[in-house]
Parts: sequence; C-alpha cells; structure tokens
Amino acid sequence: RGRIVSVEPMSALAAGLKARAAKSDPLWEIHGCALGAAPGTASLNVMATDVFSSFLQPAAGNTFAEANSVVREEEVQVRTLSSLLAEIRERHGVRRPFLKLDTQGFDLEVLRGGQAGEAHR
Repeated sequence: RGRIVSVEPMSALAAGLKARAAKSDPLWEIHGCALGAAPGTASLNVMATDVFSSFLQPAAGNTFAEANSVVREEEVQVRTLSSLLAEIRERHGVRRPFLKLDTQGFDLEVLRGGQAGEAHR
C-alpha cells in the first residue's frame, strides 16, 4: 500500500521495472537515473552479477571477484536527492518520505546530494 518511488540507473533494469509497475502497481513510480552529490552524467560499472553494479571500482581480492567484475560501462544521468524529493513533494504532496538506500558504497554521495534545498527538513 502507498506510493513507492524507485531509482534505477541501469537502463535495462529500469525498463523492466517500469513495465512491471505499469502492470501491477499504479502507485509505483520508477526513475531511470542514479542519485549522487551533483547532477550530471557518470559512468556506471555494470558487473557480471548486476546487483554489484556501482560507480566505484570493485575491490581487489573480493570474495565475489567473478560476480563483481566489470563487464561493461553504462553512461547514466545523475540527479541529486534534493531535486528528486522536491519533484516528489510537488507532484504527490509527500511530506515525510522514507528512504532506503542500496548503492554499493555510494551512499555518502547520495546523501550529499540531499543537503541542498529542502531535502534535509
């Protein structure tokens, strides 16, 4: 129940989520972009197992080295958390959103992008 806003930077996954949301949940909104400290574009490392995909390079000697190896890079749009929250607040009247991050080590950059505007209220 309730509105869900998902942010997915990988284009293929975002398209799949949009199709699934259109069929199953009219309150599920998908944004095909990434969140970061500043707006722009960035190169996303798409890993062999896509859940490990990240803007960061995989650590050497990682237990999941094979799954966490870069298979390609994808240029993605980056937005700030504050701009996304402002848009959601304006469009849906949301006052106190709950935020769940899963950014493969990029969490602080996402939170830095939430310091501008009204996102930190």
